[in-house]
Amino acid sequence: MAESSKVDGVPPLTQFTLFPNLPKELRIRVWQLAAREPRVVEICWVREAQDRFRGIWDEFTPPNPPVFYSPTPIPFVLHINRESRGIALENYALSFPQESRPAQIYYSPSVDILYFPGWSSIHICPFKEATTPEAKDSIRRIAIDNLIWITGWENRQGSIENGIKIAGFGNLEEFLLVTRERHDTGRPFRREFMNSQKGLPKFEEYADDDRNVRFDLEGEMKDCIAEFERIKVLDSAWKMPEIRYLRLKRDGVIV
Repeated sequence: MAESSKVDGVPPLTQFTLFPNLPKELRIRVWQLAAREPRVVEICWVREAQDRFRGIWDEFTPPNPPVFYSPTPIPFVLHINRESRGIALENYALSFPQESRPAQIYYSPSVDILYFPGWSSIHICPFKEATTPEAKDSIRRIAIDNLIWITGWENRQGSIENGIKIAGFGNLEEFLLVTRERHDTGRPFRREFMNSQKGLPKFEEYADDDRNVRFDLEGEMKDCIAEFERIKVLDSAWKMPEIRYLRLKRDGVIV
């Protein structure tokens, strides 16, 4: 008879109340590992009321720029205790301030993935203008909806909806093109493409047996590689990132 994996009468361990009694060096190591858990930091915006009534405002009053935020939860290690927060702040910083608006997005460039969803394309330029060259150089991983990735067009090559050019990110290590579920015509759903979507984004690899999708992606991958090679010719110092195609899920559901 196989030995039972549970001790009779002993409930499963769901908490470790003796953690505060561990040596400080061990506690700090645990916080450091927790603070380096990769996150998908989704960039979204709130439209000001003025945008909805554009055209009736005085011509000398410029429309309000979008207010950028991220629905991605704040790293949990910032909220446990003072010790964990101190370690977390060595990795995370409030990032991407805007004109007259302080930075409000916790972001760790060394581990986090900066994600631009498809519906962010309309107001992508203000984010570019608010991001300093130093901040761009610190970014290691970018993910975008493949529907807003533009290649092969004159003067628009390698850009996110012609707003943010990938050539401006000098230290990218990974470039993730995120795809949505496709219907019978082979095209991604557009029903909710221009609206914000609820649910935390998560990316996963395509299965080897998903041949139809993988065939489509191989062509797009070649276009992307060719685009990056053109960027490299123009700027030999630019570092070509690894390119990956991933499937988008929100709260575990394919979208």
